[in-house]
Amino acid sequence: MAITKKTFYGSGSIYEIEYDESAVTIPTTQTAVKSFAETYGIEDNQIGYLKGGFQVQLDATKLEDQSDLGEMKVSLITKEEGKMIFKLFNANGATISRLYPTAKTTDGITVVGGLKGTEQKEHIILFIAADEAEGKTVFIAVGKNTTGFTLNWNPDSVEPFACEYSIIPYNTDGNLLVVADLTKE
Repeated sequence: MAITKKTFYGSGSIYEIEYDESAVTIPTTQTAVKSFAETYGIEDNQIGYLKGGFQVQLDATKLEDQSDLGEMKVSLITKEEGKMIFKLFNANGATISRLYPTAKTTDGITVVGGLKGTEQKEHIILFIAADEAEGKTVFIAVGKNTTGFTLNWNPDSVEPFACEYSIIPYNTDGNLLVVADLTKE
């Protein structure tokens, strides 16, 4: 494998699609990811403009053990958990209801809270990096925003709307996310 000149630098565009596993397949080939990004990376699915970039965090729980005399050692990953963290520079009540499960917007009025009306929907988050010098980088994962949020009006600056999605496996193999380095055309 050749050394890459790609870096995790800059920002990009963020899109959200309601996940229906019977209608949407998470792509795993160059051609399929390119088609997926072209199909879903459209204005209707864009949820806002990013402020501070896009972050993915994957945590692994490991088991390490060895025999009493050190003849054998075991080192394995026993659990994986991931999350996507981003902030939207622009948001309103409709954006909140799109991203948070207890929020509902009707006729410009957003009501938040009430577990009885919670929408337990999963969402596909699609991030397309803006730097195309080395070809596009596309990130795809399924998740839920279950951490709550803070709204802050500040007279000195725009306070971005922070989002944190727990990543959910999108298949029975437990796969969590796709990061595709699309070749430059």
